[in-house]
Amino acid sequence: MGSLKAGTRNKLIIFILFLCWVVGFIDKTAINIAIIPISADFNLGSEETGLIISGFFLAYSLTQLVGGYLVDRFGSKVILTGAVGFWSLATACTGMAGGIVSLVIARFFTGMGEAVFPSGSSVVIAQQFDKSKMGRAKSFLQSGASVGFALGALVVSTLIAFLSWRIMFIVLG
Repeated sequence: MGSLKAGTRNKLIIFILFLCWVVGFIDKTAINIAIIPISADFNLGSEETGLIISGFFLAYSLTQLVGGYLVDRFGSKVILTGAVGFWSLATACTGMAGGIVSLVIARFFTGMGEAVFPSGSSVVIAQQFDKSKMGRAKSFLQSGASVGFALGALVVSTLIAFLSWRIMFIVLG
C-alpha cells in the first residue's frame, strides 16, 4: 500500500474495516437466529441456549478490556488481522460443533476475536486520518454495525433455510 496515494489508501483502509464490522455484526445476529435450529438439533433447553449465547458476550466483554492494550502494545495491523482470523476460525468451528460444550467454546472464542475490533479500528482511524476527517471516517465505520444487523437476518435466515445452520457458520467463517 506504500505506492497508493494517502487518500486512496485511507479509502481502502476504511472500506476494509467497514466490511469487517459488517461481517462481525452479521455474526452477532447469526447466533440469535441459528439458536432455534441448534436447540432442535441438540434438544437443548432455554438454560443451555442461554449459555451458548452468553458465551460470546462474556468473552466479548472481558476481552474488550484488554483490546486497546493489545493494539497499543503490538500494533493495530497485527492485532486486527489476527482478530479477524481468530474470529473467522471460531465462527467456522461453531458450524462444526458436536454439542453444547463445543458450541459454548466456539462462541466464546468468537467473542474474544471480535472484541478487540472496535478499539483497534478506532486506533487505525486516529493513526491514518487527518483530524478534520476522523469523525466522518468513524461514522462510516460504525455504520457497518447497522448494515451488518440489517443484512444479518436476511443472509443468516437464507443460508439456514437453503443449507443449514452448520453451513451458515462455516460460510460466515
